[in-house]
Amino acid sequence: MEMRIVAEFSCGTVEDGVTREVEFTNFSGGDAQATSGPGICVCIRATGPSFETVTPGDFEEVGYTNIASIIQVKTEAEIATESDYKQATGLVSDLQQIFAVQPNRTFFRTLIVTEKRVRLAHYDRSGVYLTPFINFHSNPSTLIRLILGLTTHDESLFGFDTSVQWTVDPETGRKVAGTLVALNEHGETVRYDLNMEKPPFVRPGIVGRGATCWHAVDPDTGKSVVIKDTWRGPDRAYESESESKFLADARGIPGVVQMISHQDNCAATSDFRPSDLKAEGYKNRIKARVVLEECAEPIWNFTSRYQVIAALRDAIAAHRKLVERGIIHRDISPWNILLGHPGAPEGLRGILIDLDMAMRAESGMSMDEIDPNTGTRTYQSISVLLADDPENDPIPPHDYLDDLESFLYVLCHILLGFKRPGELVEPTPRLISVWDVPDASTAMTNKVVLMAEGYPVYKFPHLKEYWGKPCRDLLEGMRVYISDVVYQKSKIRAKEVGTDEKFEMWSKFVEKNLVRSYDHIDALFRTALAEIAREDAEDAVQAHAESQTSPRADCKRSLEEEPQPTLPRKRTRRGA
Repeated sequence: MEMRIVAEFSCGTVEDGVTREVEFTNFSGGDAQATSGPGICVCIRATGPSFETVTPGDFEEVGYTNIASIIQVKTEAEIATESDYKQATGLVSDLQQIFAVQPNRTFFRTLIVTEKRVRLAHYDRSGVYLTPFINFHSNPSTLIRLILGLTTHDESLFGFDTSVQWTVDPETGRKVAGTLVALNEHGETVRYDLNMEKPPFVRPGIVGRGATCWHAVDPDTGKSVVIKDTWRGPDRAYESESESKFLADARGIPGVVQMISHQDNCAATSDFRPSDLKAEGYKNRIKARVVLEECAEPIWNFTSRYQVIAALRDAIAAHRKLVERGIIHRDISPWNILLGHPGAPEGLRGILIDLDMAMRAESGMSMDEIDPNTGTRTYQSISVLLADDPENDPIPPHDYLDDLESFLYVLCHILLGFKRPGELVEPTPRLISVWDVPDASTAMTNKVVLMAEGYPVYKFPHLKEYWGKPCRDLLEGMRVYISDVVYQKSKIRAKEVGTDEKFEMWSKFVEKNLVRSYDHIDALFRTALAEIAREDAEDAVQAHAESQTSPRADCKRSLEEEPQPTLPRKRTRRGA
C-alpha cells in the first residue's frame, strides 16, 4: 500500500539526487536485519542533500544516516495491550541516533499503522505528541496525506533546517561539502562554508536544548567560526535571558568566547504542532543561532601539566569578570572550558563557553533560587544537589561559590582521571563516577565525603608519577577552601531563623567572600604554575645535559661494532 502511494505521487528522480524508497525491515539499532526492537517497520530510505548512505557507495542499505521516516506496523491486538507512552517511546533510542547523525533535523515523524487505523507520532525538542487513531477505511485520503507527508521531497516540510545545505557525492553517497546561512558581524546574511574535517557536535538526546555546534569558515574574512544552534525553553524565552544577550554583555572579557552575531528567533517547536495543541508538560522551545569566534581544543585534549592548569586558571579569571558584570554561568564543566590557541597570552589560555544556562546576578548571587536541573550532574555543587530535596527549604539562590565548587570537581576529574595527557585512568575512578548518578542525594553524599575526608592518595599513583607536588598542593588547597565554604553554607542552612533572615545571611556570606575567594584560588593556581614552570625548566636543562656526549663516550662508541639504542628515561616528578 505504502509503495503504491509513494510510486503514484513521487516527483523526485535519480538524476536530481532526491529519491524516497520504501523498505520493509525489522528495524532496530540502525540495523535493518535486527530481530529485536519495535517490530516490523516500513522505512523510507532517502537520498538527497540531508542524507548519506550507510556504507559509502551502498545505496541499498538502510540505516540512521539515510532514514527519512518510519512507519511502524502493528496489529489491533498489539495496540490493545500498549499504552500511549509505550507507543510514543518505542523508537526513542533509534530516533536519538537519527537526530545525532542528521544534525540539521528539527523534528521527526512516524506513523503507527494497524489493519484498520493509523496515528501520527511527532518528535521535536519539546517532546512528543500523538494524534488520535483514525480509521483509514472511512478516511482513505487522510492515510494518503500522512504517507505523502512522510515521504515528501521538500526537506523543510520533512523536518530539516534547510539553512544548512549539503553537497553529496553521487558516486559514494557521502556528504563532501556544506554551507550554513547565518549573519556576519555586520548583520548581513551570508553563507558560511562548513568545515567537513570537523563534524558538528550534537548534544545527545531529543528533548531539551538540542545544542548543535557547526565548524565553519567566514567567506569574507577566511576566519574559522563556530555556529551554535540551541532551543531555549519558556524560562529563557525573553531576549534579556538569551545566551546571545549574555554573550553581548561579556564582549571584551578575556577568557570568554566572543560572539560575532546572533539570531534569537529562528524557529519554534510550536511551528511544527497544531495551533490549538494543549498537552500536559508541553513547553514551547525557541531556536536561537549565534556565530562565535572559534577557540582551540576541549580541555580534555591538554598536552602538558602547565597547559591545563593555566587553562583552568584563566577560565576562573574569566568567570570572575562575568560575575563582576552581573552574570552567573551555572554550568561549569570540562565541556564548557576550552584550551586557548597555542602561544596564547595569560588570560586567553583557557576559554569559557556555553552561557545557555547563565543568569543575572547581583553581588555574585543570582536573582532566583537554585535549579537542581541546571548544569552537569558530575560537577554540580552540593547546594545545587540539595535543592532537589523537598525538605531543604528554603532553597538558596545560585551563587559564584557554587560555580567555584564546580571548578574544583573539574580539576579533581582531570588530576585523578588522567594518568598523563591523552591517557585516561580506566575505569573512571569510583570517587568521580559516583558523582554522576541520577539520584541527587546520593551524588551529594559522595561529594560531602570528598569535602570531609579528601581522597586516598595511594589509589592514584599517577599523582606522583606525572602530576607532581605542585598539582597535588593545588588540588588540596582548593579542596580545603571549598570545603570550608560548604561547611559555612551548611551552618546557615541549619539556622533556626525565618526565611528572610536566612536569605540575608546567605547574601552577606556570598558578598563578603567575593573578592577573597577569587584572590585565594588565583594565588593557588599561580603558585602551582610557577612551580610547574620551574620543574619543567630544570627537566629541560637535565635532558639537554644528558643528550650531550662526552669525548670519552665518543671514542668508546667509535670502537663498537654497532651502537646500542638508549632506553628512554622514565620521568619522575621531584618533591612528590
